[in-house]
Amino acid sequence: MIMIKAIIFDFAGVITREGFLPVLSRNLRKKYVFDEGLFTERFVEFENDYMLGKMTARDFWNKVCVSTSIPFEDFERIFATAYELNEKMVDLIKKIKSNYKTYLLTDNFETLSNNIKENKDVRGLFDKMFFSNETGLLKETAGAFEYVLDRIQESGENCIFTDDKGKNLIQANKLGIKTILFENFDAFKEKLDSLGVAVD
Repeated sequence: MIMIKAIIFDFAGVITREGFLPVLSRNLRKKYVFDEGLFTERFVEFENDYMLGKMTARDFWNKVCVSTSIPFEDFERIFATAYELNEKMVDLIKKIKSNYKTYLLTDNFETLSNNIKENKDVRGLFDKMFFSNETGLLKETAGAFEYVLDRIQESGENCIFTDDKGKNLIQANKLGIKTILFENFDAFKEKLDSLGVAVD
């Protein structure tokens, strides 16, 4: 019999309405003209180093915003707020918290992570939050999940992890964690119900 005790959530695309990069690009375009294809290409090239805490925000800006007129201060400010919370998910997690431990596990960047930690609407949802830029571990590796399980003192069989990227579920599955590929709110609720998680 499944005995779920903890539910672990990804951030962008799960608790937010969209993935991070499309929102960042759209918000930057409101003020600046730049080659979005080159911007995206360089973002993807260097994002892992930034998510792992191997480069500073200014270093990342130097790599990604080369040949643009985007100043560092504006880039950092827009970067830090490039998300919109999914209110349905926020409300759902508040209900879940009454019966389960809730955690955030996100591959993320120092600038955005700092904003998330200061956002009371996010911070209040979770018992603990884990950021790749602080742990030095990405969700594509087993180590990220082993780190979380060790810190929350729980076995994988008693946990659920949800992410909008299938590649981030692979290592969690190998550790016995129940996984849900997040596609939309209603489908997520149905999958929780199928795992015996009461959400109403």
